Amino acid sequence: MLAERVGGNWLMEIATIRRMAKRGTLEVEHLLRLAKAPSEELATNLGAIAAEMGWELGTQLPFVPFGDWVAVIQQFCRGGYDGLATYATQPSKFGFVIGLLEEVRGAHALLCAEQILNMQATTLVDDPERATKLAGAFSRLGGAMEKEAGYVAVEDIENVRAFLHAQVSSHPQEVGRAIAMGALRCFGDSESLALIRSAPQMADFWEPVRHGAIRTITKRLRRRSQAS
Repeated sequence: MLAERVGGNWLMEIATIRRMAKRGTLEVEHLLRLAKAPSEELATNLGAIAAEMGWELGTQLPFVPFGDWVAVIQQFCRGGYDGLATYATQPSKFGFVIGLLEEVRGAHALLCAEQILNMQATTLVDDPERATKLAGAFSRLGGAMEKEAGYVAVEDIENVRAFLHAQVSSHPQEVGRAIAMGALRCFGDSESLALIRSAPQMADFWEPVRHGAIRTITKRLRRRSQAS
């Protein structure tokens, strides 16, 4: 029997997911929103829906891999952020973990992304695609440092910054360098400014990212200087 979430509409949400799945109107975002309140009950009920709908792991495009999305949510429900970081070491699961973290957001999601960086630092050097996905996650999750500053240590920020600097300096693709610049809006310091300014010219499409990063970092450093 479905368990009712305390203070929420658990039964209604699960029933809605099942109904949308049967109608063919379900989207990944609908599943990921449920992950913001992880529980064993959520994992069990999503597993039941996946079995009912015949969602399998490893579904190929153009079909939406709902089975894989359910699996990553179940991993989060049962293993927490540490479980997600370990799950992401499987190359085929990496993108699903990043997608979930970007939806959940918050300082804990940011620190999980950093844990993934620490666990895969060596392999990311030879995998530009995964490195770009992780840089993109830092860009989307970086706002947590302002809202939940007490949860993110200086060492964590420096670690992420060093990774992003390496991407700006040596990523083989322009898109990877640009996304890292965008993430430095949240993590950058004076060294980041110098690095971004001296980076090679990019296509017109990406140059606004560079200018936006420079502008944001400069404003933040100015505010800190005035406050000290």
